Amino acid sequence: MIRGTVLGSNGEPASNAIVRVHSNSSVRYVAQPVVTGVDGRFEIQLEALPVNYDTEQRLYEHSVFAFKRDESFGGVTSVNLRDADAAANLTIQMTPQKEDWPLSAMSEGFTAWEKGDAASRPDKQVRLNTENAAGVSVPELDGSIWLNTDKRSLEEFRGQFVLLDFYTTWCGPCTADFPTVKLVHDTMAKIGVTVIAVHDNSSPHELIREHAEKKSMEMPIVVDHADGRILKLWESRGFVRGYPSYVLIGPDGRLLASDNTIPGPLLRVYKVEIARQRLLQFRQNRRPQKGVSDGPE
Repeated sequence: MIRGTVLGSNGEPASNAIVRVHSNSSVRYVAQPVVTGVDGRFEIQLEALPVNYDTEQRLYEHSVFAFKRDESFGGVTSVNLRDADAAANLTIQMTPQKEDWPLSAMSEGFTAWEKGDAASRPDKQVRLNTENAAGVSVPELDGSIWLNTDKRSLEEFRGQFVLLDFYTTWCGPCTADFPTVKLVHDTMAKIGVTVIAVHDNSSPHELIREHAEKKSMEMPIVVDHADGRILKLWESRGFVRGYPSYVLIGPDGRLLASDNTIPGPLLRVYKVEIARQRLLQFRQNRRPQKGVSDGPE
């Protein structure tokens, strides 16, 4: 068990900060990020000791990152799981950081693909081309039904960052990963990041609806037609190669990140950090420079 308190730059407990345990180990997948309470406290449960990817030995020393969801503030401390008392009483002090932090600080544990090496793509059957590269326009989501929203197309979400979560009701890894998907929805829906869950045609609509209610899936959900037209389009470009698959789209409707076609940190693991970084960079780029008008007076 890892417990602690996150402090803001003023030294006061910071609520709604996001906390993640990170290292070059399986902890990246098994320890999902959490959000601090009103008292700045957090708790992360580890079901088993993580294994180092390089040595295949148990790893006891890890980094614990904390950051604000919509501001360039964050901090990091270390934890040694051999010291149970210390691991249960961590303090993380947040200070101003660059927009690309904490991903820049986590990069030491990245794979070659995550560091930008296109030749090391995980799925060699996916061909990298102009149809699945960063900046390309993505296919539409022409669904048979939409749940939890009045909108009926991807185009209607323009102006927001959109994280697509391709999932199914019967997918075990989807269920295991859903807490992080829900974290993005719960913490970022009101600041410019929308999650859209995309389900194939393998389950009846009523079953999908019941599953959504049971799992508290409050984000928009689109379900494919019987002919599978949505998945055919997204699979043909290499965006979906199994479940779950994730794609991040910019406010202009163009592709920003895709685990199978664009080298970089994986949305499967870092969807929270990637969406946050893109949002912060977007805001920074829109700020008027000193002496430059932001528009007509």
